[in-house]
Amino acid sequence: MHNHYQKVNNQKRFRTIVRSFKLKATSATTRWSWSISPSLTKRLVQRSFFKPVPFVLPKERLSLLDDARYFTLTIKSGKKRIAFWHWGNGPAILLIHGWGGQGIQFYNLIQRLRQEGFSVITFDKPAHGFSSGKTTNVFEFIETTQAVFQHELKIKGILAHSMGAVSALWITQNNPLPLVLIAPIFNLTKGLVQWSSQFGIEEKIILNTLRNLEKKHSLSLDEISPDQVAAKCNSPTMVIHDKFDKVTSASDSKKLAELLTNGQLLITEDLGHNRILEDTQVISHSLVFFNRYSLNAPVSPLVYE
Repeated sequence: MHNHYQKVNNQKRFRTIVRSFKLKATSATTRWSWSISPSLTKRLVQRSFFKPVPFVLPKERLSLLDDARYFTLTIKSGKKRIAFWHWGNGPAILLIHGWGGQGIQFYNLIQRLRQEGFSVITFDKPAHGFSSGKTTNVFEFIETTQAVFQHELKIKGILAHSMGAVSALWITQNNPLPLVLIAPIFNLTKGLVQWSSQFGIEEKIILNTLRNLEKKHSLSLDEISPDQVAAKCNSPTMVIHDKFDKVTSASDSKKLAELLTNGQLLITEDLGHNRILEDTQVISHSLVFFNRYSLNAPVSPLVYE
């Protein structure tokens, strides 16, 4: 047994050394590239940093997609084809995944919502799952969510995970709908800078890359960041976050709940950033919330700024 644990520790140590080497190599490469051609470096960062890692799902879960009505739409940014699905005919709840996720990631929640008489809509964001594209960004997340809303006007509530909270809050600030945010990102720029540092990308390089994206989409990160949008959102909102989440911060979600006009906070333990979506208690709390608020939510024409 001792030899087994020693072997595991050695493997972990080796992976740590390899990761450290890769980060140093990436940092050195981007610094060198930046000194020669900042514009080329920004393009390279967009192609690597903004390329999601595929989300791996058990094959048996994918079979749930066969029970749904399947649609596609195309967004203007890069003319990317978006895949989305609609189960049932009751009041519709829209499920929005985060970076590196996939719509069917909400497998357990989809089934429970259907059992409660709700219909469910979810989609894969650009460069995720069954949608097209190799790279994407948070501005395309918003564009895609708006496009789904335009296609499905009977949405009565939204549940969003992680970076999906950005587009959820952006939509509901002018279209009040009951909202559940699970492990949401809080300050978008800060979060992206911290995340990029894990890939060995220096702050000045990622900030310059982000400024380029802002110009391209005529929208700033501050405008869409949850910490700036929350106070403008009048929707009844439940924020759920795990105390030991290593990707986004539970303390930030406490700040977010305080900024919301009609917000409430639920803190869990030992569920992390992704397993929280599978938890039966979290799903039950979400169902109680939607049963309370969504059944009476008005369906009104969408408003965009």
